[in-house]
Amino acid sequence: MKKLYSRNKQNKKFQCIHLHTFIDCFNEHSVILDLGANKGKFGKAFRKKFPDVQMILVEGNPRLASHLESKFKHDSGIEILPVLVGEESKENVTFYLSNIAQASSVYKEYSDTWSFLGIRKNRGEVQVNMMTIEDIMAAFRVDKIDLLKMDVEGIEWGILNGLTEDLYNRIAQISVEFHDFYQKNVTKTKSCIERLQAMGYSYVHKHPPFHPSSLLRYHDVLFYKESLLQETDVPTLTNA
Repeated sequence: MKKLYSRNKQNKKFQCIHLHTFIDCFNEHSVILDLGANKGKFGKAFRKKFPDVQMILVEGNPRLASHLESKFKHDSGIEILPVLVGEESKENVTFYLSNIAQASSVYKEYSDTWSFLGIRKNRGEVQVNMMTIEDIMAAFRVDKIDLLKMDVEGIEWGILNGLTEDLYNRIAQISVEFHDFYQKNVTKTKSCIERLQAMGYSYVHKHPPFHPSSLLRYHDVLFYKESLLQETDVPTLTNA
């Protein structure tokens, strides 16, 4: 793993799967919420390493959500939720589909991100329902999230800024990919980091080796709350 830049110097057991950093403190009671599960590469690799955890994979692209259903249909510890995640729960949200699957977004400018490579900007749009993290936790009767993984193409700031203090007290780790390759978004990331620090989180981050832009300041960030890392009282995952 590349060098980590931390605001907490204590030695932690950091690990990384598909660019997402986390602290290994999981057991059979742990719940992992994967926002932007895409084709399930992170989910599959994480599941292989931690076979006893319970996972909720959330994917707004209907085609990819169907792929996930097929891929994990024999795994009773994984639930697939074919929705978008945002600051509020609502129906029929426009989702812009990119020819690069991981670039699809509720914001057209993000679904067009890969056009600089000569790739056609996008391949249309679909209407998808949106849920909040709070509503997802309620739907599955989950009291605590041990790892919240986020790769949601530009809506991450809104989601994180919209979470209440009560929810932050129930999420032990947040591994998020900030899409701050636009200069204007670096300030948004800094503001978000300050808010989570005020909520009691420490954080580490690293610059991705594949991105040449000096404007990309944070990108992959792990937030973790010391007081929640060792708690394992999450109930069995059940879809209400």
